[in-house]
Amino acid sequence: MVYRIGFRAVVRVGLLLLSTVLLTWAVVCKEWLVCAGGALGLLLSLRLYGQMLRRQREGLLLILEAIKNGDYTFRLPDMYRRDISLGMFNTAANRVGQILMDEKQAMEVKEKYYEVILQHVTTGVMVVSEENRVVMSNEAALHLLQVPRLDSLCQLPEDKQEAKECFLTLQPGENGNLLIHTPQGVRQLLVRVVSLVQEQIPLRIFTLNDVRNVLDEREMDAWVKLTRVLVHEIMNGMTPVCSLSASMLNKPALTAEQLHDGLTAIHATSQGLLAFVENYRKFTSLPKPRPDVVALDELLAEVKALQLIPSHIRLTCEVRPAHLMVYADRHLLRQVFVNLLRNAVQAIGDTAGRIAVTATLAGNEHVLVYVSNDGPAIRTEDAEQLFVPFYTTKPGGSGIGLSVSRQIMVQSNGNITLLPPGTRGWNTTFLLEFY
Repeated sequence: MVYRIGFRAVVRVGLLLLSTVLLTWAVVCKEWLVCAGGALGLLLSLRLYGQMLRRQREGLLLILEAIKNGDYTFRLPDMYRRDISLGMFNTAANRVGQILMDEKQAMEVKEKYYEVILQHVTTGVMVVSEENRVVMSNEAALHLLQVPRLDSLCQLPEDKQEAKECFLTLQPGENGNLLIHTPQGVRQLLVRVVSLVQEQIPLRIFTLNDVRNVLDEREMDAWVKLTRVLVHEIMNGMTPVCSLSASMLNKPALTAEQLHDGLTAIHATSQGLLAFVENYRKFTSLPKPRPDVVALDELLAEVKALQLIPSHIRLTCEVRPAHLMVYADRHLLRQVFVNLLRNAVQAIGDTAGRIAVTATLAGNEHVLVYVSNDGPAIRTEDAEQLFVPFYTTKPGGSGIGLSVSRQIMVQSNGNITLLPPGTRGWNTTFLLEFY
């Protein structure tokens, strides 16, 4: 077969060359009969070449149309016996089609894989087009919204009009809270939305999370940690009391000195327990906040006037822009800064050090306040327990300063977090964020 293909190719090329030579010779020698034969041979060669180009063009158009329609199963006939050039073109085109078919199958497998994952997550996901048509929604989203099926936001029933309004008005990058009434009670959902463009089609992706489940898990975890600390502190206080009282009861006769020493130890331990209970009362009995507009530069000036910082430590405060305002309880917020500055002073110790308080306005209109110091960085194992009530690494520390500070920040519609060591060039940095 290869011999035949090569022979036909040689014949075509030879016919083209012979016709060209005969035509040129006949024109020069004015042999018009030979000229006519050479012209016919040249026309025949051009006609065969034109047929080949037409077939290649038809094959190429077929391929492009199939790719446009997402059909990669096209197969062009092998035509080696009739035309080696066209056969090579069709073979290459079939190879391209096979590669595209393999890629499509691999993509379908990935899509199925991601779809299975999406259907088994507890977070609800909805993809909505510009015309408010629901392109895709997983089972979690339908379950959270209490609807059996959703093809369009307009299909939401009358009792879900609040959800419809939330989906229509929520802008990309914003968060919203949504209340859904179910037979088991009211369900609170946290709704987030982002936007993207796929195949020149604007889409919005909504994620829905049941806030109550998250809060229940965090609340349970917090109570477990708090109970562990309470048991630890009470056992530490009661163990020596029980041991000492048992020892005193087992002695047949006690001298006045022994009785005095025993009662002194019991009294000291009792005082420690009373102090612990008093700290617990402070932690659980924060006054109700009375929020108002507070100028941070004025508040920080008041805190500096308390003279909490010793002379060997340099404190700098910077507010950008000037007169930056937050909405919070002035007295409770002052207590947060006092707690953080005292902790920073204790961390630095007797060596020279620096403390910096920087307040800025973020792009999302959140107010960020960084309280940093160059004392030793907090260990990772301690950082995980830092906001647990009564957890402390300092001798004689109460362990409620940071937990109370977090309570105050949450009540002020904000939060307090410990940033990783090295953030902004400081060993320790606490971030106060006001939403």
